[in-house]
Amino acid sequence: MSWKSVPAELKDKIFTTVEAAFVIDPRSRKNVLQTAGIPFCQFKNWLTTKYIIPHKDEPQLLQVPPEKYSFIEQNHWEEFVRLRLSETFQEKRKLQQDRRSKNKYNHRISRKGYANLKEEMKEGSNEVYVDRAKMWKKARVNKQGQYDNDDIQQVVHKIDEISMNTDSSSVNRHCSNDVLTQALGTKEHNDRVRGIGGYVTLTTYFHSVKKTSKDEANILVENEELRRRVSEFEAQIRSNLSTPLSTHRSCSRPIVVEVDLSILRYAEKVIEKDSSITFSLPADLFGVSRKTSVLREDIVDLCNMNEVKTFTLVVYMMYLYSSVNGSKESMQYVFVDPSLISSGNTQESRIRNLCSRLMVSKPDQVVLAPFNPG
Repeated sequence: MSWKSVPAELKDKIFTTVEAAFVIDPRSRKNVLQTAGIPFCQFKNWLTTKYIIPHKDEPQLLQVPPEKYSFIEQNHWEEFVRLRLSETFQEKRKLQQDRRSKNKYNHRISRKGYANLKEEMKEGSNEVYVDRAKMWKKARVNKQGQYDNDDIQQVVHKIDEISMNTDSSSVNRHCSNDVLTQALGTKEHNDRVRGIGGYVTLTTYFHSVKKTSKDEANILVENEELRRRVSEFEAQIRSNLSTPLSTHRSCSRPIVVEVDLSILRYAEKVIEKDSSITFSLPADLFGVSRKTSVLREDIVDLCNMNEVKTFTLVVYMMYLYSSVNGSKESMQYVFVDPSLISSGNTQESRIRNLCSRLMVSKPDQVVLAPFNPG
């Protein structure tokens, strides 16, 4: 049985189980189930290589599931063994082994993944954009700081050579024929992008980058217009502050209110499409310390006065908490994590999560929990 053929009700059960243990946005359901499919395939591969293939000529040893995995039903085990010993599967397995043996550019990042590697590289530099060619190189450095074979070293030299001869301001990195593609000498496939990691397709990666690059010129124009309008507004405010606030004869001079002006003249940072702002939540807020993120679309919805999502509520409650933290008022409130009682959870888990938070509150405390009456 492949992951695609797993019944929908079983996948629903898996997602519900994950929701009970972790704080997950309902929009992440697809990615969660895709991730769950990886250990599913790994487990089948483990059973095949550890228990079936070594004993393929000893059928008496394959009659029942391994004692360690006694939860496997007998009929499922028999069907699994039959399929794994079939000629069709053996041919497919041989083909995959041949492909694997031809892979000359094995990475060294193990479970870290490209996403975590990218964050590490960002922390060590001031660059907002980390080129995938740089990540490809970094992912193949061993513990001794070297590359495993000459094939990898040759690609690294090509990357360095192409990068030196490419204008850093060009759009080369925004098309599929970028530095890494040229260095490897083979085109990207439609179902994955090298040097990026899983769940990123060719269209998604390069399309999103192109769109961001295309908007850069418009952003500069908008910033110039914003500077002009803010300057006019600032001048108007200053002129208003110089206007007398009282015309009583007892005052010999106009009363001027001195105010420190602090107006942002330009956008300090433009949030790119599909990007997010990540920050840490203190343990005192919801009872557990964790990280959360606000997506760009969440900020846009808030600015446009649209319906806000769970992430936005979390940020707002974080603001309320920070406004009273350190004062006597902070002891008067208990905050309930919106993501734990949102509609994305089952009714049972919502009740359980709310009750657990109420149990830690005191009789004289106010419990702040978001509620949508529909």
